[in-house]
Amino acid sequence: MQSMHNGAGNSIEHFIRFHIFPYVYLNYLLISFVFYHYSQLYQTQQLLQATMTKINENFMFWLIFS
Repeated sequence: MQSMHNGAGNSIEHFIRFHIFPYVYLNYLLISFVFYHYSQLYQTQQLLQATMTKINENFMFWLIFS
């Protein structure tokens, strides 16, 4: 993203960061929420929790450092 910090790049980065990425993140939450219910049949709650933690860490890292 560093190479995009010019006039046109900022608008593109802003669009990706505040319009596209949040929808992708919410889709991850929705999919994970669905899988959470099914995972009780397969005993994978711990794996799901670790995955969600990693997604949340990546999301916060994106917001703070992008």
